[in-house]
Amino acid sequence: MMKKILAGTVVAAGALVATLPAQAAEGFTTSSIELRSGPGAEYPPVGVIENDSAVEVNGCLESWSWCDVSIGGDRGWVEGNALALEYQSTRGALVKMAPQANVGVVTFSFDDYWDTNYKTRTFYKERPRWQQYYKETYHPLPR
Repeated sequence: MMKKILAGTVVAAGALVATLPAQAAEGFTTSSIELRSGPGAEYPPVGVIENDSAVEVNGCLESWSWCDVSIGGDRGWVEGNALALEYQSTRGALVKMAPQANVGVVTFSFDDYWDTNYKTRTFYKERPRWQQYYKETYHPLPR
């Protein structure tokens, strides 16, 4: 059963993601969206974040397409186009506001991220499958 994540206290769970210097930023969801266990709609869902929920944006992929967020003790990835940021009293789309708000660029490191955040999740038992997906998607072998 999928967990519903409601707006509330934002807690950053420890996880290792390779980053350039990053600063977590307060973000808001612009629609109800699934929190995923990796930067892609194919990864198992962690839960659902309701519309206009406050999240801590830990960083985003360089393209701003997916962002690593924390909410209520959970950590995962959401699509960047489903997030807004508030910066200098102005709220706007993450893709427009992130550079000014100093949101860091991060990369996804499957092993560290899953081992830190998902050992107690039911989908963790499928870790080898998702690790292979990660290797094929992010580190394809040269042909």
